[in-house]
Amino acid sequence: AVLGSRGACSTCEDGGCKCAPCRRPPLRGPRLSARAPASAHPLGSSAMSKAATLAEGGAQQAALLEEALGFVAEQRFYLRKAIQHGDMEMALRYGLCLANELRSSKLLPTNYYKLYALVFWELQHLAAFTANTERHGWDIAEIYKLVQHEGNVLPRLYLLVTVGAVQVKSVSAESTCDTLDDLSSMLCGVQHPVRGLFLRYFLLQMVKDKLVPLRGARGALQYLLRGLREAASLWARLRLLEEGPLLLSGAATQAEEAGTWRLDPSRHALRLLVGAHISHAARLRELTVELHSEVLLPEVMRLSTGCEDAAGQAHLLQCFVEALPDSFHACTLERVLAACAQVQWAVDLRPLLQRLLRRLTAYTRDGRLEEGPGIFELFHAHLQQLNARPPNAATPLASLLELQLELLLSALELFQLDDLAAAHAADRTLGGAAELLERRLPSGEGGRRGLPAHAGVDGSGGGAACAARAVVALLAAPLARGPLVPKVLALPHHARLMAALGRTAQREGALAMASALLGGGVVLSDCGTLRRLIALLDRLLRDEGGSGGDPSEARRHLEHDSEAFVAEQEKVARLVHQVRAPDLDLTFRMLAILRGVFDEGGPHRAVFTLPALVAAALHLASGLLGTSPEGPTTDPGSPGSPKATVEEVLQFAHGLCSRLGALAPTEALRLWLLCAAVAGRAAAGSGSGERAALCNGFVEQALAALEAGAGAGPGA
Repeated sequence: AVLGSRGACSTCEDGGCKCAPCRRPPLRGPRLSARAPASAHPLGSSAMSKAATLAEGGAQQAALLEEALGFVAEQRFYLRKAIQHGDMEMALRYGLCLANELRSSKLLPTNYYKLYALVFWELQHLAAFTANTERHGWDIAEIYKLVQHEGNVLPRLYLLVTVGAVQVKSVSAESTCDTLDDLSSMLCGVQHPVRGLFLRYFLLQMVKDKLVPLRGARGALQYLLRGLREAASLWARLRLLEEGPLLLSGAATQAEEAGTWRLDPSRHALRLLVGAHISHAARLRELTVELHSEVLLPEVMRLSTGCEDAAGQAHLLQCFVEALPDSFHACTLERVLAACAQVQWAVDLRPLLQRLLRRLTAYTRDGRLEEGPGIFELFHAHLQQLNARPPNAATPLASLLELQLELLLSALELFQLDDLAAAHAADRTLGGAAELLERRLPSGEGGRRGLPAHAGVDGSGGGAACAARAVVALLAAPLARGPLVPKVLALPHHARLMAALGRTAQREGALAMASALLGGGVVLSDCGTLRRLIALLDRLLRDEGGSGGDPSEARRHLEHDSEAFVAEQEKVARLVHQVRAPDLDLTFRMLAILRGVFDEGGPHRAVFTLPALVAAALHLASGLLGTSPEGPTTDPGSPGSPKATVEEVLQFAHGLCSRLGALAPTEALRLWLLCAAVAGRAAAGSGSGERAALCNGFVEQALAALEAGAGAGPGA
């Protein structure tokens, strides 16, 4: 028997054979050579100008795909009819017609993928029919020899793989290995990047479930890596083709908008064909850490570092990191990071390292905390190498800062039970970020690094905005954990980071720090920590002046009804209630510090901050009286009793209410009454004449405010 148009008689080719030797259904489809696939010129040919391709390419691609899919649908019908009749030879002929359509080289990769998917599905039917020898009565070895008579290389290889994948199940182990090696070797005859990639992907799909039973874990892994080497080589060659019609694909635009690896359109569309080899290798159940370390890791690292362009290196590393389980990465992290350090400096490793660090952090959090310190040390050393690279040929500043932020967040997770280790990790991470900013940002006048708003990291540009957000997050991240706050604020790094920001970004950083303290319920219990925090929150505590700096900042103190301004001051007022200590004398001293700061903050901030300070003072007075929810700290008159008296605290509140009366009469009236109530309880409990006088004074002030019309204003 002969195959295809080469062996059919003239009657068969006309579709009406009645001769006894044939006895086959009429061949109604076109001859194998009757339809030439859409391959008038090679991919990226200069036969058509770029402008013409862009103008007409969309309609041309749609027409080419519709024509190819229509022909495949017709041949699919005849293939299934041949399978129903049990005619092996005719089924192979129509299978060749289907595979012949994959010789096209004018289709875009995305359209070629659609065509391949339809042909692949039909070849699966042919493979299932080939395996059922009882239906067609052929020996599989004869079929394997028969398909080798086809003249066109690509369809012949597709059928060889289809039949060969069935044959390996029915022969001895030695012959099976020879068949698999022959198939892999024969595929080298197709060196066109697109067609070669899909052909190797087809081989992978057909034999992936047969490798381990036939060759063992190591042999299967080596076979998959051989396919990966060839696929990676073809995939890398795609960038050498002219962009031509591939510019019509939106893949490149989408990649750039997503900020990923910036692959050219053709490689972006076909990136999964390369990653599938790594993915299947990682899914081998028999793959162990030793086998991964000895075979898989060295080969993938060699391929990634040996790729000639940055985008290709980044994608291969991404495939490797995404495919392998966390347990393998935890054991080989040092070698993976060493390979990342060897890639071209143009590769932005931020997305890759961020995902890897997050996965390993979650992995150690699930009961493997003993590996946490090693993970932090390795990543910190690697980031130090990235930070030390020259600015003109290094990872963007925003990406480096985001990596520092990711490392800090990871350290807080890894050392959640060890505050001392967490503080040490925060010291190293924040210090590294501060050194990076001081090295990358130019010095200002007189060598000072505090840059003006239009030149600093203030969000004025795309990269600067990302860098500013990363610095703001770095400032806030460690402050949500109470035991770390005194240790972290005692370091100089927060001040150095704030100095690198512009005025607007400094205010955002101060607001983020206040939000972190409130979100973590952090209690400020010593004067040193409070003073250092006040210095960092200066942008929220004082009205900006009208000279110099950003004009928008100079006008900001006039925007008393601004929603942003109100939200900021409400957070500052809430922060006042976090200032407390077991020692009531210490609490009183801290409230006095806040009063001095709020007095300098301007009248428009005072209407928010002074009421909160009065409320905190009254809470302190209740504590001294022993009527607060927490109860008295010590017994009155004991050696350890507070030195501050109720009278002193009430006088303190009296001064605050007096200053507030002219700014917010209605609020002042409410506070006068609250003070009178606390003073009345104090006088009733002790019978002190001084306390009674204070109570009368508060009542008089409240009546004066009421007579002045405070109760008739808004909010009365």
